Amino acid sequence: MNVRSGDNVVKMPFKKKASADVLRERRETTQADMLKAQAALTQAQAAAHAVVRDGGNADALDRADAFVERARTRLATLSGGLRFIEEEIARIERGEVEEADRKLRTETAAAIEAKAARFAEILPAAMEAFRKVYEAAKDIEPLLGEIGMIDLHRRLIAETPDAFGTIAAELRGRAALVLSGQGSATLPQPFVAPVSTAAGPVGRVNVFLLKHIMYFDRELGHLRRERFSQIDMPQDIAAKAVDRGFAINPADERVKELAKQRVGNVPEPHACIDLDGDDLTPKPFQRLPAGPAVLSAGFDEIRKPSFALPVDAGRAS
Repeated sequence: MNVRSGDNVVKMPFKKKASADVLRERRETTQADMLKAQAALTQAQAAAHAVVRDGGNADALDRADAFVERARTRLATLSGGLRFIEEEIARIERGEVEEADRKLRTETAAAIEAKAARFAEILPAAMEAFRKVYEAAKDIEPLLGEIGMIDLHRRLIAETPDAFGTIAAELRGRAALVLSGQGSATLPQPFVAPVSTAAGPVGRVNVFLLKHIMYFDRELGHLRRERFSQIDMPQDIAAKAVDRGFAINPADERVKELAKQRVGNVPEPHACIDLDGDDLTPKPFQRLPAGPAVLSAGFDEIRKPSFALPVDAGRAS
């Protein structure tokens, strides 16, 4: 760096910008120097006052004033330097935070893009499976009658590529939002079931369900159970289900007829009563805004930009 002094140009050595750690050390040193400078100024002012008190001549007073001015200038210089150091530390720390955020967002966006690529790789195998089922259904339906498999898989073959395209496009859109700073910089974390510290086996009771339910079993994890099915449940959860009218004793005379209505599918969360919650009612299903339906009844109905499952009013009751 060059500095002009009158007609001469003085070459100053180039200094690399200090790191935040070096500047923090300089801040401590400067703060200590400021304490010394403040003490020196107080001492110089006291000495100047003593000159006046003792009737010193003009020369003595000039010298005392010079000491005071020199001490005041030193303190002001240190104070200004400390402010500069503080600003530089703040600037570096902001840069470090921004750089860490950029790195995290880049990694998260790349992870989302990788998920989109892995999802797209599934499509050929899925389409092949649908075609095999379609061909097999055409072969067996003349023997069994209409079982819905032909029309269902014909629709799946026609509509699945668009569904995959919709999902892949949304994943890439989320990656773009992450990079632009509008989306979360981290991926959602998978749910980790709580670890039970209770010792010993769980006591169980056999019950017959009248409603779709879900609950946490400390031996089996999070479960969803279909209504009109007979299951073993932990004693405390079974007691709650029976007390609220969601389950009955398997010996009840109604069981034989009700069991015939069992469909044999795992119910969706929105159709279940959560026995672990305070609000023991089925969750209302919120239908999403209109969009191009991709998968037909009985399967996931995919809409832009999210997913929803159609509710069978009979099963959700």
